[in-house]
Amino acid sequence: MFQLFSINDPAFIKPLEAIAGGKLFNIVVDNENTSKLLLKRQCFGGANVIFIPNNKIVPNPLSDDVIERAKKIADSLGGEAAPAYSLIKYDPELQNTMEYVFGGTVSFSLNLVIPLRLSAATPKLPRRSPSIPRSVRSVSTLKEISSTPLVL
Repeated sequence: MFQLFSINDPAFIKPLEAIAGGKLFNIVVDNENTSKLLLKRQCFGGANVIFIPNNKIVPNPLSDDVIERAKKIADSLGGEAAPAYSLIKYDPELQNTMEYVFGGTVSFSLNLVIPLRLSAATPKLPRRSPSIPRSVRSVSTLKEISSTPLVL
């Protein structure tokens, strides 16, 4: 999986790695028959492998409404928000697979206030909490805290 896309901005490597997690090491195949054939021929020895059949995978992208709300809130706080899959380049044939891996997540720009306010304002969004020290959580007038992108 990790060989099938490139990241537009190196600043997003760690957040995108955290979003994808173990799916980065899944094997993308064109269809389920290919995965059956690979298993039958024991191409991976006794290793435990997970296949993503590109023709059968069902993506779970965020709705346009959620993306627009995230962008509006981020913009009002001086930052940017975008679906995680928009931060990578990949073959258009792999759209479903990339949306399956990265589709349920919005990535935010440098301002830590944005994901904190967004999570408070829209509880229906899928939440992936960044690791934030307790002292930072209680401050609501926080400006630029981090120089790395955060993922909610």
